[in-house]
Amino acid sequence: MTLVIGMDEAGYGPNLGPLAIGLSAWEVGGQRPEIRDAQAEIDLYQLLEPLVCDAPDGDRIAIADSKALYKPGGGLGQLERGLLSMLAACSDAVPRCLDTLIDALDADAEDRRKHLPWHQNGFDPDVPADCAPSEINSAIDRVNKTRDQVRICSLRGRLVYPQEFNAICNKYGSKGLALSHWTLSLLQETLNRLSPVPSPQSRAPIFVTCDKHGGRNNYAGLLAEYFPESHLRVIVESRPRSAYLLQSEQSQIRIEFRTKGESRLEAALASMVAKYLRELSMQAFNSYWRSHLPDLKPTAGYPVDAKRFKADIESKQRELGIADDTLWRSR
Repeated sequence: MTLVIGMDEAGYGPNLGPLAIGLSAWEVGGQRPEIRDAQAEIDLYQLLEPLVCDAPDGDRIAIADSKALYKPGGGLGQLERGLLSMLAACSDAVPRCLDTLIDALDADAEDRRKHLPWHQNGFDPDVPADCAPSEINSAIDRVNKTRDQVRICSLRGRLVYPQEFNAICNKYGSKGLALSHWTLSLLQETLNRLSPVPSPQSRAPIFVTCDKHGGRNNYAGLLAEYFPESHLRVIVESRPRSAYLLQSEQSQIRIEFRTKGESRLEAALASMVAKYLRELSMQAFNSYWRSHLPDLKPTAGYPVDAKRFKADIESKQRELGIADDTLWRSR
């Protein structure tokens, strides 16, 4: 059995709202490539071709880079059909609102959102928001009937709210390094859950694909910090791809940081998780502020409009006693 994992983020650039990180993990049976082969790849699109596609075709489940499936104002239905059917397949979870979705993905294990006013008192978008439940149920049935040599085994998220975001960015002195910290922490947690104790199965090869973090090419030092018991070998470090082999008695992992990593299914689904969490979180955020300022124009949180939005709420923010660090990401 081979484990294939993909990771991606959404909301790296905004000043408002959380950073969201997604992860998908898949078990692949049968004879698979040798992990030491630097060019070996497992193409989940090819293996799951009867079930999934990388662009909506009116039939199969679309799993693709979230930017291809969601445009502002275009609705969340395409993200929901793929994400929620895969979540049900690996966890039997059927979330009905953002709060239960966050719990199903274990995206806020420390309940940091409970201290944010826009995650209290009913500012909680419905799930699904735009896709008909019957369409999701149909997709779930297709996933369940198609399980064979490939099975999704974990879908995870991680939400980083402004106060934590600012603290960790200040600690590392770099937004890119902070993103690597959260990403590798989530990967480590997931691997521990999937193989909690050493066993013959834990030596099964693990292939990990991540999108590049802040355009960096060198991740060897970070990987040595997070996997200190593994022997680290650099396969390649370049602008399009940085790849590493990590081997220990318990595991053998090949991890790659790729430009456009979302072209691979495992990272594409992770990008859908991250984007969906981010978009619903911003819905809750905007609903809260518009409950106090009904004429307020909503924001997606990106720098230019974020400054406009912050100026528009400044007086009400002071009146409500909401600190800047709770609201505003400084990088």
